[in-house]
Parts: sequence; C-alpha cells; structure tokens
Amino acid sequence: MSRYKKMVLPLVIFITFLSAGCGTASVKPGMFKGKIIFKSHDRGSSDIYMVNADSTKLHAIRTDSAYSFAPSFSPDRKKIIFQGAKGIYTV
Repeated sequence: MSRYKKMVLPLVIFITFLSAGCGTASVKPGMFKGKIIFKSHDRGSSDIYMVNADSTKLHAIRTDSAYSFAPSFSPDRKKIIFQGAKGIYTV
C-alpha cells in the first residue's frame, strides 16, 4: 500500500464514522455536552469509555469481561446506552 493510501484510509474511516452520527434530530444540551463515548478492546475485553472532546478526563463507563458494544448517548444526551451480551443497558 502506498504512503498516500495509508494516510487517506484512516481519514476516510474517521469521516465516515463522524458523519454516521449526523441526523435531522435536534440534540438538546445535557450533561454529556462536549463528550465522546467509545468502545475499546485495549485490555482484551470490550470496554466502554467517555472522554471530553478535547481528549481530557478519560472515564471508564464499563470495564468487565462481558461483551459491550454500540455505545451511544440518548437523544436528550442525559443517559448512555449500549448493547451487551444479555441486552441493552442504560447508564
């Protein structure tokens, strides 16, 4: 793979994920304004974290061996919702 493709591919993936969250619904400011929620497999398990948009204050939402994925904020941005092995969870 050329150097150009190695640089462009991550950018395309990032823009795709960024635009996937865009919709026509209006989001009201809530307690998670300016926060990003994401899933990580860093520790060998499926963990969910939240971080400020400026990459400060990393906070673990769920760190256990259970499989967790698809984290998102509720439409009013007051709760965190994610899917686990046994169903959908709200925090």
